[in-house]
Amino acid sequence: MKNINLNWMDFKMNLSSRKGSIQYYIEGIHYRIFFIDGQIEFNTTIEQDDPKSTDQIDFEDNYMSVCNYKSKDAKTVTSAFASKSITMNGMDKSLFKRVHGIGIDIPAGSTGFLEFTIPYMSSKFTGANIFGADLKDTVDFFVLDTDTNTYSGAPGSFYVLNQFGFDVEMPPGGIYENTSNYDADLYQDMVVSCAFKNNGASPKYISMNLWIHEVK
Repeated sequence: MKNINLNWMDFKMNLSSRKGSIQYYIEGIHYRIFFIDGQIEFNTTIEQDDPKSTDQIDFEDNYMSVCNYKSKDAKTVTSAFASKSITMNGMDKSLFKRVHGIGIDIPAGSTGFLEFTIPYMSSKFTGANIFGADLKDTVDFFVLDTDTNTYSGAPGSFYVLNQFGFDVEMPPGGIYENTSNYDADLYQDMVVSCAFKNNGASPKYISMNLWIHEVK
């Protein structure tokens, strides 16, 4: 990913023109502020001064309250579903949001697997977020069949039905979020698997939330 460092004024201009989703984290006495557009990360730094600089006042008063939120949270952005009710196989069904969280400790230089077994007969999967990541960490996302390969009929267990993340780069600030405006179908005992590669020099605790909508 390409990184472009800007002053605060130029950062705001790019943020507005590219309709970016602003995020930040604190490092020492500095605000590290950034947004990602495709394969480009735009970033800027504001020092926490006393007295405060005009840039610090502008950021704290006008931007900080909306940082670390993705565009999906804006009221003008449509969600994956237009209604709580959907039709499947000619039958009317209802959607019920279920958020599940998991977490594991991952040693330095190792890959850990955050895995969640779907407990619902039928469900829709629309997104996930990951906490505790650092720059240079990467993840792969998979959907696996059951321990008896119920859906694929393949020999063995946990056949890879789909891979939808390939060496996904983690952003700075420890928070990664990915949502889709369309859903993926998941069925009972399928496994959502996240292979997290801790490429840092220290162990870390990584947690993940999954946004699932039960259909019934």
